[in-house]
Amino acid sequence: MAAIVYITIRSTTYYTQRVQWANNQLEAVTALTVNANRYSEQIAEFLLIGEPERPDYESARAELEAGFEKLAELTRGEAEFLGGSSEQEDGGDEIFRVTRMRTLYGEIAKATSDAINLRNQGRQEDAVSAFSPGHRESFSMPSSKTSWKPRGATKRKRSCEPSCRQKHCGDA
Repeated sequence: MAAIVYITIRSTTYYTQRVQWANNQLEAVTALTVNANRYSEQIAEFLLIGEPERPDYESARAELEAGFEKLAELTRGEAEFLGGSSEQEDGGDEIFRVTRMRTLYGEIAKATSDAINLRNQGRQEDAVSAFSPGHRESFSMPSSKTSWKPRGATKRKRSCEPSCRQKHCGDA
């Protein structure tokens, strides 16, 4: 009877901690979503209004970067918690997704910097049009099998690194 109670408590503790990790990640993803929305709004305001919006833009960018770091930290922590269990393989996919999101953010940040430079050169219309609805295909969220396409890219699929082809992209 004592052994059954011990095993039950141990299992319950494990699953309680597992749920806590998942809850923390959900909170981080929710905060990241809010931060990404604010960041995109601040890009638009900064391009349209200019320098008076720079502090809000910088603040939104810093919050988004901190959100990425927190999510990555939680994802790594969960992977360590899971150790060698079969559930850890899913953690590898989560880390891969966080890395891909950061890559997309980096490209958006570069495009934003380019647009800000256009605006500073007195080409505000060009800067704003870079983010207009007609240019939305410039950034598409990456799936697990294709990477996002920068403006002017062909529609062919791009391979990921050979080390992750089999695990993440399904290529043999």
